[in-house]
Amino acid sequence: MGRIPIRAILSCAILVGVVTAGGVLILGAPPTRADLVRQAGERAALAREMTRQISESLDQGRLLDAERLTSGYIAQAPDDTAAWLYYSLVRQKLGDREEATRGWGRLMDLTRRGQGSAGPGQLFMRAWAHYGNGRKRQAITLWKRTAISTQGRTPSGQNYYHVARMLAGLGEREDALTILHLAVSSGFRQAMVLKADPAMEPLRDSPRYATALDRIARASMGRAPWHGSPNQGETSQILSVEPTPEQRIRRWIESWGDI
Repeated sequence: MGRIPIRAILSCAILVGVVTAGGVLILGAPPTRADLVRQAGERAALAREMTRQISESLDQGRLLDAERLTSGYIAQAPDDTAAWLYYSLVRQKLGDREEATRGWGRLMDLTRRGQGSAGPGQLFMRAWAHYGNGRKRQAITLWKRTAISTQGRTPSGQNYYHVARMLAGLGEREDALTILHLAVSSGFRQAMVLKADPAMEPLRDSPRYATALDRIARASMGRAPWHGSPNQGETSQILSVEPTPEQRIRRWIESWGDI
């Protein structure tokens, strides 16, 4: 068999390259707006479901289940700040200082991406990263700053309430009370939820807890209780049988993954 001319080899290579490139261009076409919306919806659905399962495990004291779930969560969503938040919190509760530190560091790295245009949700998570790394003053200052800029929007009262209940579960009583008052300042008005939530039990003998309930009662008089919605008065919410306080708590837990 004769030698194949180098020109023929190059021509074949160019042809293969063009065909391959064409295939790549077709297969790797930029996603459409519909694709982006669908992907965002899938990420949000994953976050809600994982958050629900992890929070339920934590509330029931099933730390090993929470450990397994958070490991699966970061495997599925390695760049998701909520995944790393829960991963770090669970390791901290388990006493795994090394893994908790790694998780808080990863969370900080993720929240520093594009710092110049960091939105409220990103700053909210960065505050958690500061807290986990022992910089509590910076964390609370950042949470307060974020609350001022997000009143009536997420993250607002319900998300700060969730921070308070997490801190209460970690035994950080005074910080939990501070953030509970921040939740009230940011629009949290659900006194029945606060009274029924078992996670808040460590706070109930504090005068600051009673003050928070008093602030909710006073703020609910003639003021919109939630995100600028028409005020129906908290009394009608408390007397209503739907949803129950437990259902409200669960919904707010599930909403955590949306920030």
